Amino acid sequence: MTATVHITEVQRLEWIRQIDAEECRRSFAWFFRRGWSVVEASQLRWNWHLQALCDTAQAFAEGWLVAHGKATPAMVARQDGYWRAHGMERIEGELLVDHLVVNGGPGTLKSRVWMVYLQAWVWLHAPAAQFVCTSGTGKNVSRDSAHTKDLVSSPWYRDTFKPDWKVGVTSSGQVIDSIEKWSNSAGGDRVSVPWLSSWSGIHADFLFGDDPDDAAKVWSDAAREEVREKYDLAIGNRLKWSSATMMLQQHVHVDDLTSNLKLRGVRVGDRKAIARAKCCGAWSIEHRKRWAAFVLPVEFDPAKRCTTPWGWTDPREKFGEVLFAAQWTPDYIASEKDRLGADGWAAQGNQDPENVEGGQVKRLWFRWFVIEGDPPPFRARPAGCRPRVGDDYDPDPTRRPDEAYVLRRRHDGRLDLDECVLSVDPKNGSKRKKSSQVGLVVVGRKGNMHFILDDRTQRLQFLGTIDAIKEIMVDWARELTGVLVEEKAQGEAATSSLRRDIENATLLDRDGRPIIVPIDLVEGGSKTFEERFNAALPTYRARLVFMRDGAEFADEHIDETCAVPNGALDDRPDAVCQAINHFAEAPPEEPAGRGILSPDEIRAMAASAA
Repeated sequence: MTATVHITEVQRLEWIRQIDAEECRRSFAWFFRRGWSVVEASQLRWNWHLQALCDTAQAFAEGWLVAHGKATPAMVARQDGYWRAHGMERIEGELLVDHLVVNGGPGTLKSRVWMVYLQAWVWLHAPAAQFVCTSGTGKNVSRDSAHTKDLVSSPWYRDTFKPDWKVGVTSSGQVIDSIEKWSNSAGGDRVSVPWLSSWSGIHADFLFGDDPDDAAKVWSDAAREEVREKYDLAIGNRLKWSSATMMLQQHVHVDDLTSNLKLRGVRVGDRKAIARAKCCGAWSIEHRKRWAAFVLPVEFDPAKRCTTPWGWTDPREKFGEVLFAAQWTPDYIASEKDRLGADGWAAQGNQDPENVEGGQVKRLWFRWFVIEGDPPPFRARPAGCRPRVGDDYDPDPTRRPDEAYVLRRRHDGRLDLDECVLSVDPKNGSKRKKSSQVGLVVVGRKGNMHFILDDRTQRLQFLGTIDAIKEIMVDWARELTGVLVEEKAQGEAATSSLRRDIENATLLDRDGRPIIVPIDLVEGGSKTFEERFNAALPTYRARLVFMRDGAEFADEHIDETCAVPNGALDDRPDAVCQAINHFAEAPPEEPAGRGILSPDEIRAMAASAA
């Protein structure tokens, strides 16, 4: 006979609360769903990708909880299973994954999951955990800090979980309750810092970053370098022992921070590893300290399927299959492609930034050349450019491999060129990172083909500019037929100095012979850079600009050129356009001189002139 148990309404509601609280503690996905209405007024439309996002966040956070003795037996068992799946026993006090990149398209709720709800869930198990959160946009990190604070202060959170700690005060009763920093009475806190702010005195158990690269500035190599250096020199070392770092980003550039982080530790020459790493990371149990990745492209590509160290694999099978058909409709995707361009959507929507550009010149427009007799190139071509024959490549016919043109040598050993100039864009440089550089590019022409032979663009002051020009003239003395110096800033003074050295025969090649080349002061002041660039644009579009294959300068040069007009720097393309326009305006009828004259030739020229 079954006994009847009578409970009061108060007891019933308490049991429901306890069951709900336990379900939320066990499952971060359940916690996220139950707490959604605390922060958001809209209805949550659940889908498998949100479950995957929450499960990945939980597995990552549980690693820290287990390493610090804050986990439940079920969490420990799960983490043991993850380690054993990779053939290892769990190491006490260590995380299987302590560095994670999360990439996802627009509308995937990744910021809400990672930057708001996960901290509140961790505090159910370890309220003393300390979080530092940052973003390339200050208002975003402040917004998420306010949401998290509202969440843990809400009647739902307080009534459901009955935490014995207070929000906004420390264990000693000190009030710390601003958006930038707020504490709880159990010893936990959250510090919110814009990416490029000061990081002095900050230390934490969890470091979460959201979109460190500003989409409006990412086309500048100087801006991207500033973001990377900030992480390497100031942010990455602000963590406690056995801490956890997560960087969240919607891809905006082939070399944005998370693209860079996913390649940490991967050999440059390993193209297969690079191709995989740019999509889903190069993490392996043998290299456990590399950055792992969780990637959610809106449209699926089977060749770039993501698998995490915790065993999750993108379940989609068909090419182009979307995350959530009700949200990412064909009309929506078409409108995004119109807004961002096909390559822009591939980056931001599908987390594939290989071919994204910020300007008018496309990476696929560049062609490649090698010099006859030189060793084969070993450096990989810049991302988004046509690969070499034999390399792995995208099956898209517009990105087929491109065999390098062989620039031949004449019988005397000189390059088979009609003209070869050193083009100088002599801006007033300084040593400040964001200042303009001095464009120093050697450009050759054969027919209508233009060859970028050398690029030593750098930040220089006046005397350094003179020295750098002379050094390049010596190195390329056999080939140069002229030097083009733009008439602005330090250009006129530099031209006078160089002409004086040539007239006095004090500028010598490596064999001690005088270098005799014309130094032309180009009148660029009457035209803006945009006008000069537009005049050269058809040459780029016709794929008549050839980059030296394997050159160390190729990445920076193409990166800067393809960012015009959105990039902060334009010195390299300005120098190249100056040469292209010069060739177009005054093409020689016969191949020009060689750049070096013997003493007999000099005397013959003098006699002829007399």
